[in-house]
Amino acid sequence: WRADVPGSGHATPIVCGERVFVATADTNQETMSLLCFSRATGERRWERELHRGGFMHTHQKNSQASPTPACDGQRVFTAFTVQNGLHVSAVDLEGQIVWQTQAGPFSSQHGYGSSPVLFESLVIVSGDNRGPGYLAALHRETGEIVWRIQRGNSPSYSTPIIAHVAGKNQLLLSGQDHVTSYDPLTGDLLWQSDGPAATTANTMAWNDEFVFASGGYPED
Repeated sequence: WRADVPGSGHATPIVCGERVFVATADTNQETMSLLCFSRATGERRWERELHRGGFMHTHQKNSQASPTPACDGQRVFTAFTVQNGLHVSAVDLEGQIVWQTQAGPFSSQHGYGSSPVLFESLVIVSGDNRGPGYLAALHRETGEIVWRIQRGNSPSYSTPIIAHVAGKNQLLLSGQDHVTSYDPLTGDLLWQSDGPAATTANTMAWNDEFVFASGGYPED
């Protein structure tokens, strides 16, 4: 099957059970939405508008719907930058908004690109921007901010990822001229290493011994 998706965006579709979800934006109406399709037939089950108005500047190669949603089997979580903030939404599988929370302010240079990541009871988002930069974890049931830690004040676009390295879970994120590891439950800094670039847009990889980061601007 093939189904039309209204609007535009760089977000990757995700599959959750028998449903396919994708984020999209209509730049003419200035709306940001989450769509649900049947995995079996491609039939559009519902469309939920999440934000209207307040679009922010993006690079011509970026979009207003670049972050990929995340799903835990009960809710779908989206991240959009709109109205000078980074807004996280939880939507149930029938398209009803459960909660919406502003994770923090956002000053856009080229827009947004980082996707939310799920860990235990948390949904974690990166707020790297021109300042104030931060990393935030919200409770998946309520949208309450559980922790938020400060990062540098320069734009970057990488998606954080949870890795089990050196015998423990680590929240890894590149950008701001560092590779940084945090405790995903608390946001506490575990370690930090210089490089690879001030601006990155790549999710890190890892094995049992090493973590790998690549990027970005202005370095090669």
